[in-house]
Amino acid sequence: MNLQEDMLFDNRYRLVKVLGCGGFSEVWLVEDTKVGNKKMALKVYAPGSGLDEDGVQLFSSEFELVFDLNHTNLLRPSYFSVCERSPYLLMPFSELGSVSKYVGQMTEEDAWRFLHDVAAGLSYLHAQEPTIIHQDIKPDNVLQDHLGNYQITDFGISTKVRSTLRKSMSSNVKSAGTMAYMPPERFGKDNLPIMASDIWAVGATVFELLTGDMPFGEHGGLIQKSGAEIPTLRGQWSDELQEVIARCLQKEPWNRPVAKQLVEWTESHMKGEKISFDVLVEKQEEPAKPSSNVNTKKIIGGIAGLVAVLVLIFGVVWFFKSGDSDRTTAVVKHTEPRTETKVVVAEPPVQQALAWLDVYSQILTDALTAFQSGDFEKAKKEYQTALDLVVRNQDNSGKEAAVKAFIATCDQKIEEKAKAAEPAPAPAATATPATPPPPWIAEYDRIVRGAQAAYASKDYAKAKTEYTKALNIATQNNDQKKISFVNQKIADCNKVAEAPKASEKPVSQEEVDKRLAAYNFVGNFALGSSYMVVQRKSDNRWGIIDKQGNEVEPATYNQVSVRLKNGYYALKNDKGWVVFDTSLKKVATGLSGLTEYQ
Repeated sequence: MNLQEDMLFDNRYRLVKVLGCGGFSEVWLVEDTKVGNKKMALKVYAPGSGLDEDGVQLFSSEFELVFDLNHTNLLRPSYFSVCERSPYLLMPFSELGSVSKYVGQMTEEDAWRFLHDVAAGLSYLHAQEPTIIHQDIKPDNVLQDHLGNYQITDFGISTKVRSTLRKSMSSNVKSAGTMAYMPPERFGKDNLPIMASDIWAVGATVFELLTGDMPFGEHGGLIQKSGAEIPTLRGQWSDELQEVIARCLQKEPWNRPVAKQLVEWTESHMKGEKISFDVLVEKQEEPAKPSSNVNTKKIIGGIAGLVAVLVLIFGVVWFFKSGDSDRTTAVVKHTEPRTETKVVVAEPPVQQALAWLDVYSQILTDALTAFQSGDFEKAKKEYQTALDLVVRNQDNSGKEAAVKAFIATCDQKIEEKAKAAEPAPAPAATATPATPPPPWIAEYDRIVRGAQAAYASKDYAKAKTEYTKALNIATQNNDQKKISFVNQKIADCNKVAEAPKASEKPVSQEEVDKRLAAYNFVGNFALGSSYMVVQRKSDNRWGIIDKQGNEVEPATYNQVSVRLKNGYYALKNDKGWVVFDTSLKKVATGLSGLTEYQ
């Protein structure tokens, strides 16, 4: 399946433009034609080759594990299905896009927020049963929502699914994850994914966002495994931020913090508290799937003596509310050498989050609610209040630009709404006062609607029958405008019904291929790809052909336009533009321009 712009995917989603391509998938901005052309993000796996039945079944069963997940810092898929053996996910479209645009430009405060949000999302994933390891944290896989929250995407792709996808792809996709973001342990003999691997990738990602460079170049942890030391951050960064990143990038997995600890460190920073780096978490991690062939002694060495102590800890820990889940504040502190273990119970931290940020988030939520309900004036007012708040607090994290963009969108919607509400021109002084429509109009309209429905479903014989009934009513009541309209509709039915006759005689595939080779293809109509707009190579003339290469609309046109509203297409000849709808029906002819259809 070759995905192209303006293609109707799975008979529903119109492909607008490519948002990104990876080794296993393509991500498209699409319009959902069944929900008012709502913009969504569509991720299609193995689009070129598809999967076999076992691969599709594996993919489906794996995604059952993630569809019930719900967290502020996860971009949760809203729909899953399969089209032509290619699994796909439908997700909310994040207009702010991924954080890859911030590479080399992110500020320190944004980096702390990024660390907090990504760690919170990973902490939630790592706490699932069975544990979910992301395996591919990098700038392209972290997006921003309208509130400025960072959200992890592309989670739930297990090693088994990645292997299946890799085998299906014609390209040489070597390994799960991008090498530059892969830690040293992934290049060893026992390279099962572990939670600490995600933490290393977070450190590498933040390093890149701040400096524009990867800490160990394009080969990632392989260089570190060979003996390279953790590089120093270039630029003026706080000691605490450098320490957090350095701990994430430790060569040995057990020396890295877990996601929950990263959340606690970042929260301490955002509250203005000093981070206690000498405190270790109470639990070390294990591989996502145990294996008798994996040497886990390095990862869990020194932990056995803590088991009994940990049991006691769960009886005395303090819990406090922060973000999306309760945070355990009890910790275990190791002293060197590791001959004794001491339990340190921290005091419950005081909630000291910046008050204006809570107000800011609530204002944006209210603005979005107003925008989605069509009250663009109220939405603009709320966004303006948010902007004033950002300016007043001298925030330089990018919120000001984002809110201004939302205000501009509101202005555009307000203008469009005003134009749509403009009253029709006043009737001439001699115009007859409006009177209720005669009784026959209701019956006429009912029959025409039935004819239109039949035409849309390609039942042209039924459509013609219904239009003929409507013609009889219009003739009986001498309504010339309706008579002309219905006659045109009947002619359209005749034309479409007769069009395939040229291809009724069986044609060999060799002959079909020969015919098709005479054209350059432009795009498919949204009717199951029955017809295609083409350009004849011999004279560069435009026309429309069917699947067997028959010209159902002769190639006599010298210009084409395929980006019209409602999915319409237009071809131009010496007499002007001819506009076609998605069922090959001419909706206008002889036009000098296409303004009303753009």
